[in-house]
Amino acid sequence: EMRRRDFELQHKQDFHLKDVALHHHDFFEVYFLIAGDVTYLIDSKIVHVMPGDLLLISPRELHQVCIQPEMSAYERYVLWVEPAVIKRLSTEISDLSLGLEQGHNQLRLSPQDRSRIQNLLENLHREADSADYGADLLRESLLTQLLIAINRLAEDTSDNQRENSRG
Repeated sequence: EMRRRDFELQHKQDFHLKDVALHHHDFFEVYFLIAGDVTYLIDSKIVHVMPGDLLLISPRELHQVCIQPEMSAYERYVLWVEPAVIKRLSTEISDLSLGLEQGHNQLRLSPQDRSRIQNLLENLHREADSADYGADLLRESLLTQLLIAINRLAEDTSDNQRENSRG
């Protein structure tokens, strides 16, 4: 469960992980894999996740992670965001929930996009519990930047899929 009212960002690294049951939340989940061999089950779709992939999981989408027990670490960022927060950060012309809700569970990123997303996550993680001056504003700004980046990536993915399906 979420401890904060707005968002929660965890950077996790594990060598052994117990099985996670199929579950869903009332909030959005953004999952960014850094290292590991992971398969995700999302609403009965099987998704093989590669390092550098982003997963977007909507509220109420059932999901479950299956980790291959390797010697290598399983490292990822997991961001939980309340729909109300996404609504509050959105404007009339930029609805930040669109990219999260259009049914792309998996975004495969270019090396350039991958490092941009990872930087935003690292900065947001650093500010998440900070009491430094302006940390609240910086958190909101970084979260907004991250959501904009994700929406742009989701839009590019949709455009490419439309191009490809035209054949």
